[in-house]
Amino acid sequence: MAELCADSIPDLKDASNYCAPQWVFGEIEHVIIAPLELEDGTDPFPENWESEDHWNELLSPAEGEPVAFKVPVRGTLDEPDRPEVEASLYRKAHPPKRHNVPATVDDLSDKMYNGIMSMQNKRVRFWFLSGGKLLGYPQGIKADTDSWLQIEEGEDSMHRVHLNFNWRSSKPLDRVNSPFEEVESV
Repeated sequence: MAELCADSIPDLKDASNYCAPQWVFGEIEHVIIAPLELEDGTDPFPENWESEDHWNELLSPAEGEPVAFKVPVRGTLDEPDRPEVEASLYRKAHPPKRHNVPATVDDLSDKMYNGIMSMQNKRVRFWFLSGGKLLGYPQGIKADTDSWLQIEEGEDSMHRVHLNFNWRSSKPLDRVNSPFEEVESV
């Protein structure tokens, strides 16, 4: 006899509406990047990640320097790598998924270029914006980064710096309405 190990499933009643679906479109258009912690040992994330005022305290404080930066990008959340390990009794174990967000930066002032290129092999916390949503976790996603320059042939080609974020997690990303955009009322 088989063991029944399933927990209850979520209540999805009325979660979708055939006549008024809630589709979300768009690529990743901004990443917000912050260090893992500040020099004084405090964590640089907003007290309330759904509040534009709390974000402004990090991105453009009234006093002092910003500790987080909102960077315009073109990016993708790739399908995660889902490792599977053989376990006893013919079971499968699933370690944390490997996630990847590759993004490109094309607005390349010298300051932006030097800043993004200096992020090779760094560990940061970040969030990203897409389709009017802010994704990540309230305290940010702790990710490893890499960056590199790409120049394609052709006189009309645009220089781009690639910025790649990698992390492992079993927890799905949280998603809230973007605090940076006005929400259209229906």
